[in-house]
Amino acid sequence: MAAAITHTEDDPTCPICLGLFNVPKQLPCAHIFCQSCLQSYITSKAIENEKKRCIECPVCRKNSGSFYTE
Repeated sequence: MAAAITHTEDDPTCPICLGLFNVPKQLPCAHIFCQSCLQSYITSKAIENEKKRCIECPVCRKNSGSFYTE
């Protein structure tokens, strides 16, 4: 019988998808997100405002520099 995987409140989770980090990426403000979640967020923000060349952290809204492209 396989053991069930359990998660606790202490497990680090992505504030966008609320899941455990999958390839974690940290912004200059120190907030961490899954790479795919962060890329989707940046893409959606770029579509919303083509003239804006930087993003705000989805958690604290601090300017996080130029678009993340990796």
